[in-house]
Amino acid sequence: MHSTVMFCSEETSHKGEKYFFHFFPNAFCVNLCESDGPTLKVEVSETTETPDSYWGWWDEKDQEFCHVYPKKFMVEMCFPYAVELYEKRGDGELLPVSIKVLTV
Repeated sequence: MHSTVMFCSEETSHKGEKYFFHFFPNAFCVNLCESDGPTLKVEVSETTETPDSYWGWWDEKDQEFCHVYPKKFMVEMCFPYAVELYEKRGDGELLPVSIKVLTV
């Protein structure tokens, strides 16, 4: 199972629901996004797909997750061509992930 320690912000939707966003390898980049919520240190881990799954790109070269978002299509938008082409080439893999808060 793949996992990566990252930093993100906790946001509130217009419906009042909490969600994680702005995933980066360091807190400085999260703070540049001028989020309303706190910056959190989290562990992003591969999991099985559920309706509430977040999604992340496992980068095979760097051996870490990047492009972590609450919806699968948001990760797919990070690539100029179909994600399947990058997976087939061995660059990485689009995976459902879970988010575990380590520190606030």
